[in-house]
Amino acid sequence: MDQACRANLHGNLPDGAVLVLIDARGAGQLQAYYYASVSGGWGSCTHMVVDALGAVSAERGHAVSGGTEDLDPLELEFLAFNWVGEAPAPITASDLVGRAGVGIARVEIQTPGRPSIVASIANGWWAAWAPGPMPARWRIVAFDALGREVDTVDGVDQNEPG
Repeated sequence: MDQACRANLHGNLPDGAVLVLIDARGAGQLQAYYYASVSGGWGSCTHMVVDALGAVSAERGHAVSGGTEDLDPLELEFLAFNWVGEAPAPITASDLVGRAGVGIARVEIQTPGRPSIVASIANGWWAAWAPGPMPARWRIVAFDALGREVDTVDGVDQNEPG
């Protein structure tokens, strides 16, 4: 998985970037996220496909050269929202990624009338993937180790120009 992602990014990951989070939710899909603590740069490969024999292919990658800063312990940061499918084709998958302060134990994507999506969280990063488009109204909610809501970020509509 790491090899497939790095090859897809053609050496464009920031210097010193290490794998900090893998989000695997079934359907043969993986997301991998990398972070370079010295520069604040990060990168990702999203919607990687795992075939029946376990081979991984990566076709969607993204690298950012810098710009992330230290977070407060209970601070939530939303970095990117991507999806697969462009008009007139339907959106077939959505993925979100961000960072979480050291005091954040759980991150959820909440939508009125639907079950929450619990994000994968590790090493100060969180990520979530969902089949299809995100609803017009959603928010990202961070919880501390006691289950208390400590920060939120409102989501954006995939249909809005951006």
